Amino acid sequence: MTFLDAYTLQARVIPGFLAALPIWLTLVATAPELQTMIGGILITLGAAGVPLLTAQIVRDRGKQCEAELFDSWGGAPTTVALRHRRAEDLGIVELLHNRLSKIHTETPLPSEAEEWGDPRSADRVYAQAVLTLRERTRDKSRFPLVIAANITYGFRRNLLGIRPLGCVVAAVAVAALLAAAFMNPGSTGVLNGILFVVQLALLVFWVRVVSASWVRVAAEEYRDRLFGAMAELVA
Repeated sequence: MTFLDAYTLQARVIPGFLAALPIWLTLVATAPELQTMIGGILITLGAAGVPLLTAQIVRDRGKQCEAELFDSWGGAPTTVALRHRRAEDLGIVELLHNRLSKIHTETPLPSEAEEWGDPRSADRVYAQAVLTLRERTRDKSRFPLVIAANITYGFRRNLLGIRPLGCVVAAVAVAALLAAAFMNPGSTGVLNGILFVVQLALLVFWVRVVSASWVRVAAEEYRDRLFGAMAELVA
């Protein structure tokens, strides 16, 4: 599928696949007669553009979730790191400003006094400057760590965006396997037992692992990689 780049595949399509995976596993466990059809169904869905549609839906949910996360964090991690106000180390802020001002030359970065005078306007300038920096670091061969961190962040953010769906599908799948085993005990076997464990692990993953704090770790890693690339850009 050449129309799916690495970011789209890993950060958008795979989260959608993980949300739908319990459905396929349940079919394998409870409807053996459909097992030979599953490969054909997947090929048909792929040919029909379902992965691309899934990527768009997952992206939209992730972006909506991102806005809520940034509100709860007090802003995007990159913006927060550029603020003078309430900074833990003003020396680091000044270093970031000095490097970023050599990359984003359209609008001067606010001074500490200007930022305190109009925080919202300052945040808008910081966001614009970060966009410029992101455009300058899209070369995959030159900035592989930035690209990898961005994919990890997008993957986690999008998983959080579709977490409610993932939890519901996984819970229903576990309940369906339990119901099938209860109604027809003789049909259970090693494969069904393995699939049940996988289903349960997926449910635990959605409930316990996918969280705002999990996303924040990746967001801050991406921020650090992105700002770290400035040293090379201004060298």
